[in-house]
Amino acid sequence: MKNNNLGTIYLNKRAEYNKYNGVYALGTFLNTDATRLTGHATQLVPTDRTIANFDTLSDTGYTKASFEETADLYQVDSNEVKELISEMRNGESMQVVAEVAEFLEGVGKQQPEHTVHVTEVLAADKTTYYFLQAGASALEASNNALRESDSQYDYTLFTGNGANVNIIEDSMALFVLEYLNHTLDKHLSPADILETSEIGQSLDKETNSNLILLIIHVR
Repeated sequence: MKNNNLGTIYLNKRAEYNKYNGVYALGTFLNTDATRLTGHATQLVPTDRTIANFDTLSDTGYTKASFEETADLYQVDSNEVKELISEMRNGESMQVVAEVAEFLEGVGKQQPEHTVHVTEVLAADKTTYYFLQAGASALEASNNALRESDSQYDYTLFTGNGANVNIIEDSMALFVLEYLNHTLDKHLSPADILETSEIGQSLDKETNSNLILLIIHVR
């Protein structure tokens, strides 16, 4: 989707990605094989729709083989999130059961500012935690893409402009639920939420990316 259709607050930040003449080429990558969701380099793979979209954009085409040439760009750290949630639950054993992310084609994890990443963690009591880590530029884009694709979803994540941007906290949790419904075929609603954390922020010093963090606990 063209960058200027994805919101205006972080338009200029997204414009730094100019590989496809103004198209902000986010694609969905996932892994739902719980037996492979361990370690610090969990491999995510593009959906068929993502491969088709990237193929449309690229002059040389994009296939599964194209992805495999740069697959290490699309890896996430499953252990880090599992250990964090386990610590919250006093050391209780946890299992990561799904990883889903939006990555820019050819960039991947190298620029966290341009990623949306949600980890699904199953607790021993069969409740589930969703941990969001995302850059604001990609969040605004992904949220507006959802608004375009679903007439029932019409929430805004940010207000303001420039240095005075505010996060709309209630909308952030609703975005995560809707994102998971679309990418992992969930059927989550606000009624499923047991609790949500406060929204946190973390600076990735290596890339100078400011990440937005949120944990949602659902039944």
